[in-house]
Amino acid sequence: MIAFLRPDTDLDSVVGEAVSAGRTVYVVAAGRDVSHSIAQFAEVMRFPEWFGQNLDALSDSLRDFHGPPGGLTLIWDHIRPLRRAHPTGYESILAVLDDATEERPDLEVKVVQR
Repeated sequence: MIAFLRPDTDLDSVVGEAVSAGRTVYVVAAGRDVSHSIAQFAEVMRFPEWFGQNLDALSDSLRDFHGPPGGLTLIWDHIRPLRRAHPTGYESILAVLDDATEERPDLEVKVVQR
């Protein structure tokens, strides 16, 4: 399940709470379009060079990602411009993130709606 956070969310507090709970946190800013957004995930999460730069590769990489023990918190921030310019692409990435949370009980996803 994805948690949607308000635009005025204090991101430092959200990150701090997750870190205090022993979770590894990645904050990924949405890109200007789908391909740029996927590249942002790859860069921040340090996916391998052979990462496919598409939705299937993002899904596979999130499913197979091995972080430190304690759980993983993925925060997708600044999604509003992407959602406005490319609503279908935004929904596609959101579906990948939602599927990943279904498959991985150690993964929590938070989307900051600004």
